[in-house]
Amino acid sequence: MAFVLSRLPSQDFKTCHRSFAINLNYVSHVEHNKVYLIGITDAIPIGSRKVHVEFDLWDKTNSL
Repeated sequence: MAFVLSRLPSQDFKTCHRSFAINLNYVSHVEHNKVYLIGITDAIPIGSRKVHVEFDLWDKTNSL
């Protein structure tokens, strides 16, 4: 996963769980432990507490 992420633009892609990296341009909204993407009905889990904090801050500054 780290290799793939190193090749993607870091301002657009974020790891939200050990198994998931998402494009922030497609986030519709964030709940406490889930990320919802535009056009996708299933939620993507948010992993560790550190990531929760990052996405909580993202949600407060980037509400769509």
